[in-house]
Amino acid sequence: MLAFVIILLAFWILTILLGFVFPISGHWERMTGPSQSIWERERISLKQFSFIVTGRQSVPGGEYRYFGYAFGPWVFLRRKDYGVKAVMSEGFPENVAPKIEGRVMLKLYFKLSSDRLFLNGQVTPYKIEFYEDGSGIKSATPQEPIVRNYRRAELTPVPEQAEVANLGKPAYDV
Repeated sequence: MLAFVIILLAFWILTILLGFVFPISGHWERMTGPSQSIWERERISLKQFSFIVTGRQSVPGGEYRYFGYAFGPWVFLRRKDYGVKAVMSEGFPENVAPKIEGRVMLKLYFKLSSDRLFLNGQVTPYKIEFYEDGSGIKSATPQEPIVRNYRRAELTPVPEQAEVANLGKPAYDV
């Protein structure tokens, strides 16, 4: 029994130390392209304690909540969608949206880059099938993974407006 407690304590200390070496906490911004305006950027706020990671993302009509774990540079998260209006904006009918609210809609798998500024990986969306009358959900099946990358918003420089508008060309070349 004592050996089990010592092993458990050592694991807990290791995960706390890995949290300091590979920090996941912070604001992360999805990287989609240079033409995206600063107001249209998708941002996630993640918090980390030991190996447990939680997060939130505000969307019109609701929010996305993230929960998962990190071990070293690897991060595994699940996203649940909350807010009937937010679920309806994803294309679900009004009578089905309350049944989908709070379900896992995405699985996210990332690896923290060596400079600690990027989360690179993939997301696996779920296809939700429901009965025509809206009485319930038939199934939720995972789809093909999609590549997705995030950058740490508070530590990466934001390009000047002229550079964004001209896709990286200096303003004097316009």
